[in-house]
Amino acid sequence: METEKDLIYWVPSFYVLEDLMIRFSPSEVSPSRVRLRDDICETRKTYSKLLSHLLFDVLVRMCFGEARHAHDRCGTVIPEIDRTMDRKAVYKLSEQFDPKASLPKLRDLFLECWLQPYGGSAWAIISETAMKYWSLPHEIFIDHCVDLSHHGGLAFDKIETGFHVWHKRRYLDILDCKRNGSIFDIDGPLPVFHFAESLILRAGNLNIIDSVPKLITSQNCHYRPVPWGTAVLSDALSPDEQYRPVDFRQEEIVECVCE
Repeated sequence: METEKDLIYWVPSFYVLEDLMIRFSPSEVSPSRVRLRDDICETRKTYSKLLSHLLFDVLVRMCFGEARHAHDRCGTVIPEIDRTMDRKAVYKLSEQFDPKASLPKLRDLFLECWLQPYGGSAWAIISETAMKYWSLPHEIFIDHCVDLSHHGGLAFDKIETGFHVWHKRRYLDILDCKRNGSIFDIDGPLPVFHFAESLILRAGNLNIIDSVPKLITSQNCHYRPVPWGTAVLSDALSPDEQYRPVDFRQEEIVECVCE
């Protein structure tokens, strides 16, 4: 079955689970409500793990793709990333490397590029966020990722990664809604996966939510995480090493001027 590529289904489904989870009291006695709470809890655990890995994979690929702009053009160079490669080729190349070793080097590269129209602090933040994958609970990591941005706007606009946000304005409206209240207060249809739809309908029948919004549903909640390799990026050259001028002898300089 084809995987859903648009994050506008993946992210709202996560926040549906988060919203539903807090609507139960610890002392629930209704068997139907207890069953629903347990189903939400189990689904949340499985889905959060899957989505956090998906977002991590996308961020790592994006950082490699951005780094190709910096090759031979700013303070450091990572020889394995060839600036002549297109973005999709660099994404494929990135799978050979160990993200845990690569991300700090990519972050340092972006910080060297702070005066350029690429890299810079925005991409340093993106790489640092990806590095939090190993230290944060899945749910908190996801919440750190969903509204990341770079120079051109929303970070998740690189369709070559395999995932993107097609309807950016709608996506941002959903994030605003969950941030300011409940995702169920959304004005208009709510895009979710089929499992979230089922839980929402059950919650509506049990009066756990006041009303069920109009839902747009996708069945294609599948993702196979990237099997990252173990290769390590070369140490980047320092600015001095990269741009060191030719060390002419004084007499050679005089000879050149006199010719």
